[in-house]
Amino acid sequence: MEKIVENGKIAIPKDYFLKMAKHDYSNYRMALPREFYQNSIDAGATHIYVRVSPETREIEIIDDGSGMSLEVLIDVLLALGGSYKDNEDATGAFGKAKEVLFFSWDYYCIMTRNYIVSGSGATYNIEEVDEAIDGTHVTIKIQESENFDSIVAPFTNVAERIETDAQIFVDDKLIVCNHHKGEFLKEIEGIGKLYKNDGCQSPYIGVRINGIWMHQWYVSSDLENAGLRLTMELDHSSLECLTSNRDDLKWEYKNQASEFITKMVVDNITMLRPDRATIVAKIPGEEGYVMSKDRASSIAWETEKIERIKNMIQHARNIGLDQNLTTARMMDEPKDKYERESYLKFVGYKADFITKCEKGQMQDLRLFLTSRKARVVAAIWEETLKQVLLDNKEFIPFKIGFSVEEDVAASINENLRTNFLAKGGGGYSIEEESIEDVVFLLNPYMLLKDYPLSNRKGLARKIKMMAIHEVTHIWADYHSEHFSSKREKIDENTWKSDRLYNKISKLT
Repeated sequence: MEKIVENGKIAIPKDYFLKMAKHDYSNYRMALPREFYQNSIDAGATHIYVRVSPETREIEIIDDGSGMSLEVLIDVLLALGGSYKDNEDATGAFGKAKEVLFFSWDYYCIMTRNYIVSGSGATYNIEEVDEAIDGTHVTIKIQESENFDSIVAPFTNVAERIETDAQIFVDDKLIVCNHHKGEFLKEIEGIGKLYKNDGCQSPYIGVRINGIWMHQWYVSSDLENAGLRLTMELDHSSLECLTSNRDDLKWEYKNQASEFITKMVVDNITMLRPDRATIVAKIPGEEGYVMSKDRASSIAWETEKIERIKNMIQHARNIGLDQNLTTARMMDEPKDKYERESYLKFVGYKADFITKCEKGQMQDLRLFLTSRKARVVAAIWEETLKQVLLDNKEFIPFKIGFSVEEDVAASINENLRTNFLAKGGGGYSIEEESIEDVVFLLNPYMLLKDYPLSNRKGLARKIKMMAIHEVTHIWADYHSEHFSSKREKIDENTWKSDRLYNKISKLT
């Protein structure tokens, strides 16, 4: 057997890298200046100069950064997949970017320290010179097949999106950032911070690291309709949270950020409001009525029902529950003996009451809480939520309260976490131990504006609609198709209890 080739190497055609750049980057023309600016800023440059020569189709990028050693040139820059940055605050690292920076073009030349690298495609030469060069001086020549102006224009566009101490000049003109991140709004935990600039509107979010623009992320036209332009400043390096081309977030980060932004859009941008100092006050409730084991037995159940009702009425009187409503609920005790104890405990449960407002609103809210309106609305809100949960056989401890947050009629706390256990015969149940502070807050001012106490029937109906909506959020965070179907089922399960809701509407 005769060897034809020994120790062969894969050949790389000259046009391979440009083809891959066009395929790998969502916009390779925008990626080109972004990667040049990022490398210069990571190298500590204070000045970056871009000079364009249409006659020779050359673009020069000159900076006063730290430059590159011979080892970095050979083992990192000129090695596919090589990655290295000696600055711990660096935005990214040499990796895929070198393909669009150098190898894609008709010709490239890199002058740094005592070395000159010149090449085309996958071939290059390195020369050592006597006089050291400050920073890095790069020249690339754009092939005739490419539109030169469309390659050059993004050098200005990208520079306008970067907030940095380094000064960027394009053809000797200082480029000033006109995409400032603006006012801090919210932190997306584990990802970064969200900023709002009131001066612009866009359906895109500008994604940046250390002030360096990475890419535009299309979110929704709802952002534009709301007159918003948002910037997300990532807390991590591009290697950790961005894809290799830096045009997108890695899945785990994008999924979390998408959920946050989707909720923000669905909730009419209320999540974008800056966090404000709030005052929270709590009035403790009471644990539910506990029935002894012998009374819970199936044998004693029917014979001792009158005694159970008497005990429950006394319990209701002691903790301030409505006795007539409690008696009516006792008549609906479940036949399933395994549900009885939980059912009775939940019927005899009185929730903690919470008030939440900003500092300047406390005096008005305190005055309102002493009124009959507040007592009636709070009682209907609590007992309606309890009845919705009873109708759906979910005996979940919860808290209620008033919140006067602007434009928010009702809400359930955002830090709710639940686990689901399979039920016998299908379906799922919430594991009580996994519930964390289920808090249902109501804005009484917004409610009473349209449904005063004089319209008690309408008031109770509206509260029931809001209760069903917020209870649904225990199972579904967002207003999706799943949310709608779950809400319909919860609503349907309440139909059998019309007489109880009627009693709730008459609470005083």
